[in-house]
Amino acid sequence: MLDRIKIDLKQDEQRGQIDPITVKSLADYFHDAIIEQLRGQYQVVREPGPDVLRLRVAVTEMANTYRATRVRDWLDSARSAGNH
Repeated sequence: MLDRIKIDLKQDEQRGQIDPITVKSLADYFHDAIIEQLRGQYQVVREPGPDVLRLRVAVTEMANTYRATRVRDWLDSARSAGNH
């Protein structure tokens, strides 16, 4: 079981805010990529229960950089190409 990816943004007013849609796209991409890798070796379930490993993943202090502003374009390209 994999909880939704949590992304905590670094508070840095000089770099500006990160678009919430970009943050959600990035979290969704990470979640899907992890699930895809796990499915080859493990049964992935959606509910906790006996003998279920629960993963909680977080990205902490994410900061806005030039690359971060281009994440959505990269995610779109990666999904189109079928790469995770």
